[in-house]
Amino acid sequence: MRPPFLKFAWLSAGIAALLPLAAGAADLNAQFTFERRPPNLAVMVLEGEPGRNPLGEINQTNKQFTPELVLVPQGGELVIRNSDEVNHNVYADDAKQGVQFDIGLREPGRIDRLKANWPEGALFRLSCKIHSQMRGWVAVVSSRQAEVVSFDPRLRAKTQVLAGVPPQLQRLRILMPGVDPVEVNLKTDLGRELPLMKLGIRIGEVVLNWTTPGET
Repeated sequence: MRPPFLKFAWLSAGIAALLPLAAGAADLNAQFTFERRPPNLAVMVLEGEPGRNPLGEINQTNKQFTPELVLVPQGGELVIRNSDEVNHNVYADDAKQGVQFDIGLREPGRIDRLKANWPEGALFRLSCKIHSQMRGWVAVVSSRQAEVVSFDPRLRAKTQVLAGVPPQLQRLRILMPGVDPVEVNLKTDLGRELPLMKLGIRIGEVVLNWTTPGET
């Protein structure tokens, strides 16, 4: 039989392990591993926390989209600004995700506003017909709990931490260009290798675990 003081120590340790979750002080650690060149970016979305700013803005400057990815809530507005000294065009053509538009030729200083009546969770590319090297991304995300992850094309692994995850949020969605969305149940899927699939081919995996704030 375990001595009473050992029982108390064991019980205290168990309670302490749960405290970060109960107190809302838990960080979520995501370890991405790729078998080939990773995509440029990902969006990690904690579902169930609406209230994102209704405006998402992307700028055209030096013949680039800035930022590379912008988040906009469903029903909000996508603001497209041309701060360059040359004409631009902006279009999206992703029938699979239900996003198709072309705003035509836009002169320097022009500002356009598009209603974000696109499906929640859509992640689509913006392009310019005049400057084919330009690439930007828009993610339709209504949750205010979302994190953009950038990947280094030279590296096959990346660790990302979502800090201070509220305890009431138990579902996570991971979006990547061209990759099937990953749906995560934070109660049952932690510690598992969740496959990253592209066109039916496994390109990597992601493993998620709770960590206490400040833990390395």
